[in-house]
Amino acid sequence: MNYSTLRISADNFSEIAVETLSDGISIRFTANGRSMYPHILDGDIITVIPIDACGLRLGDVIMHRTGVSGSLVVHRIIKISPRKSSFIYTRGDAVEGPPQKVPIEDVSGRAVSIERNGIKTKIGSRSERFKSMLWVYRKTLRNIFRKYIPRKRKNHEL
Repeated sequence: MNYSTLRISADNFSEIAVETLSDGISIRFTANGRSMYPHILDGDIITVIPIDACGLRLGDVIMHRTGVSGSLVVHRIIKISPRKSSFIYTRGDAVEGPPQKVPIEDVSGRAVSIERNGIKTKIGSRSERFKSMLWVYRKTLRNIFRKYIPRKRKNHEL
């Protein structure tokens, strides 16, 4: 498939990306940053498709507006509020802090593939989302295992 390349400044990217996705057109762009390490690396090419808010699932990697600046980020959904609420919670895979509360209307699209070194990898399958969620909650899981599963102690006899 041939793609046209349009180079735009970071200042204009958010506006153009949101408008393009809202018109039902997919976008591809080069990732900038390390918040999604190890699943998305700085320099990877990400393909994002438009998505209806009701199609969001736990573990999906989405593009959404963030903060007062309205800049766009690509982060993973780690919690979905009950149906009466119109918020989801996202966090970068490498981020240790609390999740970010995101209004549904700030979601622009869902990442469906990553291209690294010319190799394209689909993302969003059930198994990929499960493995990624294990990564996101690795410290919590480690603490649970340490608390409830006793370690074998080495017998140091002389």
